[in-house]
Amino acid sequence: MKNCKKMNVGFVPRIFTIALVTILTATTLWAKPKNAVEYSPFKSENPNATVFEFEYIKGYDEGLILIGDFQDSYGNKLLECSSIAVYGWKKKKGGWEKLGEYKPNENGYIKTRVLNDDSDRYTHYAMEVEVPENSLTFSTQGQRISNDFGFEDSCMVIIFSISQDYKKILSEKRAAERAEQERLEAERKAKEKAEQNAKINAIAKEIAKGYVYHGIEEDARNCKLFTSKALEEGHAYCISGFVLKYGGSMAAIEYADGFLFSSQSSAVSVEYINQKVKGEIVEAGLTSFFGQTLGVPLTVVVAGGKAPLHTPIVIGLIE
Repeated sequence: MKNCKKMNVGFVPRIFTIALVTILTATTLWAKPKNAVEYSPFKSENPNATVFEFEYIKGYDEGLILIGDFQDSYGNKLLECSSIAVYGWKKKKGGWEKLGEYKPNENGYIKTRVLNDDSDRYTHYAMEVEVPENSLTFSTQGQRISNDFGFEDSCMVIIFSISQDYKKILSEKRAAERAEQERLEAERKAKEKAEQNAKINAIAKEIAKGYVYHGIEEDARNCKLFTSKALEEGHAYCISGFVLKYGGSMAAIEYADGFLFSSQSSAVSVEYINQKVKGEIVEAGLTSFFGQTLGVPLTVVVAGGKAPLHTPIVIGLIE
């Protein structure tokens, strides 16, 4: 057959390739929905906002529940959160749609329905909230939630809570604040004590003129010397907790162990520099309670007595 032309060996593969490309293109165009928009992650216009984004959970399309808990285990609010804005990426048309904005209560808790149904209209959700960085953690899950009609809906639930790292930061911050408050309180008390001691010493030094004076800042040592009958002649000592015994002929030192408890040392015989001082001490230091005479703790100046007995001599009342 002379008129038959020999077929080009490369012709068949080319036809096959063209046909395959045509089929794939047609299939792709047929499968791609009209007006399909490529998914785009949520971008916040608020530079101070933190964004949390997650996918819809298939099968839980009867509502969207938002739960936020910004409290400690005692119900105290740990984190300020003014509001939570919720957005959804539209399944058919694309684009982010704002679904609502919700505020926690005054204790830092929120539980609300964002969507009552059709939560599968969106492929993704985003939460926009102003909180410190890394302060929140979240999770998503599907739950059966009771509705107003007594039935249960298969809902997607978004749960926010304070992160453990942030709780640790708050704990350390509060511990530092407490330590600072305690330091300031200690300084305040020390200042008040110093001012009080200065006033006491000013009065006591006038009383103790002519003696070697041992001030109120040596009170613990002064009391110990008094109860041990070891006060030196020619020295005067400021003593607190001075309690009269046996009508004023003896005295003990009262040590306060707490708000309601105290103890007293053994009583020591005392003398008075004169009757005027004795009268002031007895009047201020003894009271009657249900028929019993009780001693009231005083702050006094006591001088060391003369040998051989070295009986302490009360020379003045401070308070």
